[in-house]
Amino acid sequence: MRWVAIALGLVAVAAATVLVTLRARRRWVDVAKAVLALLVSNAVLLGSAFLYLNVTNAWYPTLADLVQGPQPVAEAHIGARDPHKTFGREQLVRTDGRRLPALPQPGQRLQHLEVSTADGLRRWPVDVLLPAGYFDPANAHRAYPVLLAAHGVPGSLPVFQGRMSLAQLTDPVVARHEVQPFIAVIPSITPGLDSECVLGPDGATQMEQWLAQDVPNQVRNRFRVMQQRTAWAWLGYSAGGWCAAMMPMTHPDRFAAGVVLGGYFRPWWGTSKPPADQADALARRLDLVDVARRACPRVALYVQTAKDDKASWPTTNAFLGRVHAPMAVTAEVNQRGGHSFNLWVPGMVRGVQWLGRTVPGFAP
Repeated sequence: MRWVAIALGLVAVAAATVLVTLRARRRWVDVAKAVLALLVSNAVLLGSAFLYLNVTNAWYPTLADLVQGPQPVAEAHIGARDPHKTFGREQLVRTDGRRLPALPQPGQRLQHLEVSTADGLRRWPVDVLLPAGYFDPANAHRAYPVLLAAHGVPGSLPVFQGRMSLAQLTDPVVARHEVQPFIAVIPSITPGLDSECVLGPDGATQMEQWLAQDVPNQVRNRFRVMQQRTAWAWLGYSAGGWCAAMMPMTHPDRFAAGVVLGGYFRPWWGTSKPPADQADALARRLDLVDVARRACPRVALYVQTAKDDKASWPTTNAFLGRVHAPMAVTAEVNQRGGHSFNLWVPGMVRGVQWLGRTVPGFAP
């Protein structure tokens, strides 16, 4: 579709060039024809430019989105209503008086780390966005909840400084006291392959172990963070949304919640496949639809999807039909919107607001 837009643009430019260079006669009919032709060619040029930008940026996934504009947001609550059934009565400790090592970028909100795998075979990048006021002397012993954020595939760490900017989108939510100031941890989830937050170059679960253990351990050792599981959550979009569901549901002792934007609930291996001798076991363990039916761990999810999102809706629909207490799910099901940032950007804001209302460690 992008190439169609480019081709239309080139045709329009060529038509305009020909019209300008032709020696038209002076009769008013000829002048009118020339003006009309220029208007049409300009309209085609502008239309093709809009088409190209829309395809690139996913402003309007369907014609209905363009004509009808934003749709009202409705949320449904599934599973446990009493937060104590989901989270228990864990005592939260919001102070941290440890002496910690110097940071790579002293005094800067955005920190860049490289975190090794437990086996020492790999080191992968992790960005850490500290809350405003982290370096304020008044907060010298304040501990913060942690939100791990996973990008989509294709995708990379800078997306959370760009169109999904955590600072620009969630700082106002913190300022309005709708959520506790939090530390955002943004790991790379594509170490040269589409890992599904599980696979690694050196083992079937290398990336999963890195995300569930190595990255949190490094964060705990370097930053003032709350230790309790109800102060640790995930957020992600598309393939990152799968990660934001999978990590809490398969590691409920470490993470209490997830914000799932356009995610799905069964692994989508794509071009990267698990080892043949482990594929069946991984498929069973990571079938979150079945996990919801069998185990229904004590975690909470905010799930955003659209019925015309072919990547997200089928497994999300099946998952929502299996959820029961003690798990708690808030579902935002849109009639349209597709698999696009058009939904995920405002969805991230609502998801962070939900964390403040729902998850004890993030409550203001």
